[in-house]
Amino acid sequence: MTPNSESLQSILDETFYSFDRVLQKHEPQLVSRKVGIVQSVYSGIATVSGLPNVKVDELIGFPKDLLGITFNLDADKVGVILLDDSEHIEIGNFVVVSAGEDPPGSQCITPQTATPSI
Repeated sequence: MTPNSESLQSILDETFYSFDRVLQKHEPQLVSRKVGIVQSVYSGIATVSGLPNVKVDELIGFPKDLLGITFNLDADKVGVILLDDSEHIEIGNFVVVSAGEDPPGSQCITPQTATPSI
């Protein structure tokens, strides 16, 4: 081996050793989230299905970090007052109820990133 290849090998060995240490300490956790689907959007109001246990005044996270607040609770759908411009919200978008510590937008699932079972 040449001095350059030995140096490179040493760097790679150290890097992979660091990766192994981090992975050994990592403990993945499952997080339960209330997920719904946008059924309609009109005049600053979104109708969302799939959130049977949501309460009034809960924050809802939409794609692109947009937010809304629940206000009209029916058995099969929820009315959500949009706190942002609705032009980026589309029928079929997945939404999540705020889980407390994380901002709702950071929890948002979109059809491009995942398809949760509801």
